Amino acid sequence: MDRHRTRTGALLFGGILLITTACRSTTAVPLTGVRGSPTPGIAAHNVARRGDSSITTTVAAAYPHPATAGPAAAAGPTAYDEHKAVEALLPSGAVADVSEHISWYGSKNDASTLYAYGVPYTVDGRPSIAAITQSEPPRLLWDLVDHPDLAAGATLARPLRMEGAGAGLLLADDGGARLLILAIGDVTRVAEDLALPATLVIDGLDGATVLLDQDFTGDGRPDPVLEAGGILALYERQVDASVRLVTSAGPGALLMDQDRDGLAELIAPEAPGAWSRSVWREGGFQKVETLGDPDLPAPRTVAGRALPPLPATLTYVLHGERAIMRWPREGGERRELWRDEARAAAMRGLRVSRDSGQALVAIAPGNRPTDARLILLAEGAAARDLPTHGELRDFQISSDGQRAVYIGLGVDAAGAERMAVDGMKATDRGTLFVVDSRQPDQARGIAACEAVIAPAGWVVGCRDGLALSPSGQEVAFGDGKGLWTVGLDGGSPRMVVEQTIVPTDGPGSRIYAPQSWSPDARRILAQVGGYEGSTPAVIELPDGKPREIPDTSNYSQGLYSEQVWLPDGDALLVTQGTTFRQTLAEVRVVDAADPASSAAVLGSLPISEDRRYQAYGAAVAPDGSLRFGTRHRDGSLWQGNAVFRARRDGSGLQRLATLPPLTDDHDLAKREFLLWSPDGDTFVVRFARGRTLRTLVGLADGTALWDASTVLNEADWITWSR
Repeated sequence: MDRHRTRTGALLFGGILLITTACRSTTAVPLTGVRGSPTPGIAAHNVARRGDSSITTTVAAAYPHPATAGPAAAAGPTAYDEHKAVEALLPSGAVADVSEHISWYGSKNDASTLYAYGVPYTVDGRPSIAAITQSEPPRLLWDLVDHPDLAAGATLARPLRMEGAGAGLLLADDGGARLLILAIGDVTRVAEDLALPATLVIDGLDGATVLLDQDFTGDGRPDPVLEAGGILALYERQVDASVRLVTSAGPGALLMDQDRDGLAELIAPEAPGAWSRSVWREGGFQKVETLGDPDLPAPRTVAGRALPPLPATLTYVLHGERAIMRWPREGGERRELWRDEARAAAMRGLRVSRDSGQALVAIAPGNRPTDARLILLAEGAAARDLPTHGELRDFQISSDGQRAVYIGLGVDAAGAERMAVDGMKATDRGTLFVVDSRQPDQARGIAACEAVIAPAGWVVGCRDGLALSPSGQEVAFGDGKGLWTVGLDGGSPRMVVEQTIVPTDGPGSRIYAPQSWSPDARRILAQVGGYEGSTPAVIELPDGKPREIPDTSNYSQGLYSEQVWLPDGDALLVTQGTTFRQTLAEVRVVDAADPASSAAVLGSLPISEDRRYQAYGAAVAPDGSLRFGTRHRDGSLWQGNAVFRARRDGSGLQRLATLPPLTDDHDLAKREFLLWSPDGDTFVVRFARGRTLRTLVGLADGTALWDASTVLNEADWITWSR
């Protein structure tokens, strides 16, 4: 099921949105009450009355899974058809294309996330919308078939994608339009009801429409921001609960607080390389200056025999040469750490100790990753094979290079093969091993990595990800039972949090895999998945309750949100930017004790026909200053394609390199990245310019930039160390 596959409607306004809309601010009302006979497969419907509005809802709806419903179960499993399951929840005679839906999400009482579809349909010529959970089996949350405005002759009903949790509904007839803002959760609430007058012209429903709320006036009240047809319209809420149009802008505009005074500024393109900056004064935006591209040093071309000195060391793999190379911090000629002279091995991973003294590489013969083994490398020393038991799953090297930790699948602590049992393969389970570089011929098993069979029949086994503690004395790992920590010197593993696996394949399972420890070792950052994607969560040690970080998500194998610890361990720098989500604050500092609390570092609203805005390459220097990059498909977007540093609060924003717009070439896009040295004083960034890749290396103080394309364009697994 593709949770993120959406198609939304477009609002096209007459003129340039020079209208005033009346706002009926309301108290949030739970959708409760009972009506009539249930639709087949639905337990009961609820109705909420709010003046002249009612929303039909459903509670505890249970469309039976085809494989378990009635006598059919005796005939064996039946393929699950998502579309038919969703269509069965609509009223009899409904006409709908369930593939054209909006994805909504909200919070449940247990702090987990509820995902839903907004499905438009018609019945007897009347338009309506149903909200249906993205689960297997799905259930109906509510539908609009009994909404009084629709019964009165409304000609349009359209679900809208909202920024953040919740749902938007556009309802219209010949007299005007209404915009309902709902909070989706265990109990769905009407959060706001905006009446749009007849002067609003509605036409066409093929583009994207997004309603946003941002306090750009600094009065503490969220202000509506409508993006429609590439036009940005800013409205201000008044004391009397009405709203007024403030201004509008077109593609290439940004709404952001660049001067960190708590008030948003409007930055809009004026000419190539020039933007106007307007600030909020006396009830409106007034232009204060014209911004231009910063004067940055031109990149100097470097080659492998004349490398400049850097504050850190670069180690990387050249797959074509079957070699591991190094750009030494003192510069000069690049060095070779290891080469497969027989050219028979494929490299499967690289880790480097923080002090650059040791490197750990996984290699496998030909294209057989299951036969991968580990070798330990050091400059001026012969490569050493480490005992690698079982199928290599993941591995790490301690910061001092003295210990290697890895997961070997399919074997026990003695290295003996495990047997397949109870529907699980032997490689669903395994063992954590430690190898000390001073005794490289011994691999000690320190913990079992177990698997369980979920109620729906799928297997949860050893998870990807090993995280070493700051002291290097403990390691965190995840398996089918929970997230664990164990000492490298021995002792019993300790479960930090238990995995939660629901009886279905849909959302609800909470399966944890460690990502990193906080610098003070008081917390662990983990990825929480279970259904297609994952969400980061902060876990207090020794056994605290996980707290998920809101408005972040990773989908499939793509890392769309990045999180890195600040030096004190009390906060994280978080970036968010995906092809599926459009977030207001792409770069923010999140309170580790209360992840729902955050401060925008670069909170901006980009406007373009393609609203994807990417913030990536997050890093933090020892002094707490921040590092990150931003990308966008619109090359006219101010600060939309660049590498930055900033203070913790976002002030002192400094551009270090200007990048081209995001490429449309999928293969080239997969090779782009931004990586920072451990102290944040150096970066390497690779990007596509047209059909060509370029790789730059620069200093974070903005004094130097090198074009290292000839050295690093073909490099993989580039790793910084001191």
